[in-house]
Amino acid sequence: MLDALAARLHADVMFRTGTAELDIDVQKKIADLGQLLGSHPQLEIQLHGFADPRGKSEKNLELSMARASAVRDALIDGGAAPEQIRIAAHGEDLTTAPKDDLEAYAWERRVSISIRPTSPAAVAQSR
Repeated sequence: MLDALAARLHADVMFRTGTAELDIDVQKKIADLGQLLGSHPQLEIQLHGFADPRGKSEKNLELSMARASAVRDALIDGGAAPEQIRIAAHGEDLTTAPKDDLEAYAWERRVSISIRPTSPAAVAQSR
């Protein structure tokens, strides 16, 4: 059952322009997810940080890493083991928003979250 759930679980954490700060309510929800992960060591979480295309590429890459790190820290605070978490930063490299579309840029300022079993054997052992 966990493998089926994990295969479908995907979410995004949104951020304000130029910041990697999590809102208090979002931080609590992520910590709750960390508690769930801590109870199920056979699961791992992948975090992909993104930034909108405004600003310098290097700064956007740093910002997307800071965003992914903020989510990682909240997961660990909730009880997830650091080895369950994989992070990557993409900066503006994978932007899909049309140029100069400020409304669409809001969707680029995010950390994408996906959960999956560490391996099919780990899920089978947990049953």
